[in-house]
Amino acid sequence: MKSIRVLAGLPLDRYQPESPLTPADLAQQRLVALARDLGIDLGSEWANELDLRDLAS
Repeated sequence: MKSIRVLAGLPLDRYQPESPLTPADLAQQRLVALARDLGIDLGSEWANELDLRDLAS
């Protein structure tokens, strides 16, 4: 997810998504949904609410 944001020029901290959602926003949201389906709680239902600054690349 961090790589998606970097490549899309999005901030690594929490941000307000554009309307309509960009392909990067949609890709991140699919990753959040996948994690949820696997039983992994990322701490938010929305990818833009996750702060990714402290994650390793």
